[in-house]
Amino acid sequence: MQAYGVRESHADGARKLLEGVNILEMDLPVLARAHEPFPKPIRALDAIHLSSADFLRGQGQEVTIATYDGRMSATAREMGFEIYPLE
Repeated sequence: MQAYGVRESHADGARKLLEGVNILEMDLPVLARAHEPFPKPIRALDAIHLSSADFLRGQGQEVTIATYDGRMSATAREMGFEIYPLE
């Protein structure tokens, strides 16, 4: 790697980032919530994401939504989620 002028690997940074990632099983409460109405019309995958976030919040976890999608951001805000600034 030093031949290209790169002195360090991105592996450590990637590992550190992935340590904070958890997998949430699509359990019945999450899917049931995704089928319920939302404050604004949203797409199916956005409904699953927001339902998952709502489930985690109900379990006492702090959840912040990060999205570039204005529709999802507006819906999440109406649901009381904090929006992470991506700009």
